[in-house]
Amino acid sequence: MKVLAISFGRKNGNTEVLVKEALMACEEKGLEVEFVRANEFVLEACTVCNGFCQPQWDYCPHKDDAHFLIEHFLDCDGYIIGAPVYSKTPCSLALVFRDRVFGPKMDLSVWKERGEPDWAKGKGRARAGGLISVGGAPSHHWVSLGIQNLYTTCFSAQTEVVDILDVMAHADRGACAIDDELCARAHKMGENIADAVLSGDYKWRGDDGYACPICHQNFVELRPGTNKTECPICGALGHLEMDENNIIKLVIDDLHQNVLDVPGKAFHGEEIKYVRENIYNPRKHLADERLEKYKNWEMHNLKSPTKEARKQAILEKMASEGKL
Repeated sequence: MKVLAISFGRKNGNTEVLVKEALMACEEKGLEVEFVRANEFVLEACTVCNGFCQPQWDYCPHKDDAHFLIEHFLDCDGYIIGAPVYSKTPCSLALVFRDRVFGPKMDLSVWKERGEPDWAKGKGRARAGGLISVGGAPSHHWVSLGIQNLYTTCFSAQTEVVDILDVMAHADRGACAIDDELCARAHKMGENIADAVLSGDYKWRGDDGYACPICHQNFVELRPGTNKTECPICGALGHLEMDENNIIKLVIDDLHQNVLDVPGKAFHGEEIKYVRENIYNPRKHLADERLEKYKNWEMHNLKSPTKEARKQAILEKMASEGKL
């Protein structure tokens, strides 16, 4: 059994220290481990070339390392991802990774409906996972969307998050390495993931004290004028109550749109289908006509100096070789 760990931080940086500490714990438990330093791989941004990436890899126009990383993810039984926080969210490469390696093409609910694609080789299954977010701010204010965005890498491929580590006040080189308590906590995360992989029991093994009992986060979206809530991460519907001690608590009422399970993702698929069939398709005949206005409005487009320089270099090379 294998655990794959991916760090989007710098080489030997704080994120990498914690990811490796967790991975070392998995290795101590007898699991095979693999480590990816993401910024040493080539990943092109998803261009949504055919609306939504379909579950056939051959349609992707990019020729980069995404396919390699998909293969290694499909071969693993547990998954750890860690990223530094830039302006409240993980670094952009983590989001590129999410879109290219995961996304609709890896969605188990889509596979259940359409059949597993050949390239998946029968490896479509849930996996235990852990998320590590590392920020330098001493409060949660500037790192508040770190873990939340890392969660989005887990939806499609059904990664069952069993532990999270949301780190603050660690910005300088080696700051995590000299924090013995934090390293011990990262090690414990690795043990938790290993135990989940070995037992096949993907129950929550992290810390208590979170508002949402489903995704174990404190994000709550309020619906004005009511006490109704929706979790922006897992989608669970609920409401707020106040107990006899004037303590507010979140009560979950409905899990039908919980994106952390396959039925919830299937519900989302039905939502998209409803919108397409009942809102878009009746007016689809107008789309091509209306789009002409925007297709033809090209006179203000800026050109990429990098691409233009590359084109010029190719033309000059061809001219020097007598090919023009």
